Amino acid sequence: MRGSPPALDVALGLKASLGLPKPPHLRNPKRAKELALINGRQQVLDSDFEQAKRELTREEHLTPEPTAAEKLPEESRWEPVGESVAKEGPKVPAPDEQTFAERLVEEGVEDAEHDQMTRATRQSLRRDHDSET
Repeated sequence: MRGSPPALDVALGLKASLGLPKPPHLRNPKRAKELALINGRQQVLDSDFEQAKRELTREEHLTPEPTAAEKLPEESRWEPVGESVAKEGPKVPAPDEQTFAERLVEEGVEDAEHDQMTRATRQSLRRDHDSET
């Protein structure tokens, strides 16, 4: 005797052939919901259910196949690099673009400080004027 009646098997096969979603007892809703949350979504998609199914049926390969470079022995992976003699290079002044950008930043900071001081002074004068009246 089978676990489900033949009529249910036929109905499930018909649903699958029509592209309808699988019944909830054939899905893993808890893991699918976790996968959706991991991917930053509130809504659970069919792809989440498929991923959960692959994980349950162990179709998911958690360790990927090593690449060709990873299959080589460690000493064969790297090409030796010749040593270089240390020499100090010539000192080059900063290009004009860099100093220009630095000046713009400094001017922006000065303008922001000036705006803050002006705003604070106005607020202080307003408070003083309100307290006098």
